[in-house]
Amino acid sequence: MDARAAVVACFGRGDPQFAGAVKAMAELAVVSGFSVCVWEGGPLRFSEGEESSRRGIPADSLRRGIPAASFSIVIAGHGSEERAGLGNGSGLSLAPSVIAIPRSARLYLLGCYQGRDDLREQWVRGCGLPSEGVQGAEGETESLLSTLFLMHCAAEGAVAVGRIFTDWVLANRIVRPHFTAARRLYARTGGDPLAVLDFLQRTTDLSPVELFLSLARRRPEFLTGLLAAEGRL
Repeated sequence: MDARAAVVACFGRGDPQFAGAVKAMAELAVVSGFSVCVWEGGPLRFSEGEESSRRGIPADSLRRGIPAASFSIVIAGHGSEERAGLGNGSGLSLAPSVIAIPRSARLYLLGCYQGRDDLREQWVRGCGLPSEGVQGAEGETESLLSTLFLMHCAAEGAVAVGRIFTDWVLANRIVRPHFTAARRLYARTGGDPLAVLDFLQRTTDLSPVELFLSLARRRPEFLTGLLAAEGRL
């Protein structure tokens, strides 16, 4: 069976920090093998077959069936170091307790802290998945890098989701010590991602994630001006 993936966004169009991610998801929506939706509250259910997944899904949940065999699920949103869950920045948080996922699927958590051992274990237990079926970043992450993840998915297809996610985790780990300085530069330059990339190349070894970051130079329009009120990019 061909690889398939679903991307669930826990953020809306009004969040400037995720403006690039919204653009990337619009591209993903027309890529074969991907399904895209915005979570607005309520249970989130994935089932083995398309017909059964269409039954019993609340109107405020997924609105179409997504088969889960040979399947990756990406959930993107605001993560907290205090709890397992990905939020929309306005009080709603998608927690493991409201997600139903077949054990055959793999879950990728595109947000802060959700790959930390204790929080990842809560996802494992709450979703009933094997330990190796849940992946996330152990610390703080940047939406600029998350946007790059989604852009790579659109360019490389559903079969590459796992590898691209590994690159995203590593990129955040390498760049994390420089987040504060990078955010200040990003704000001073009016949200110029290329200026930030040049700075990072001067201050740290980016060679392990050079290919992942190279897409920023080819398509900087997705990454320009992604500045949240608290100074995150």
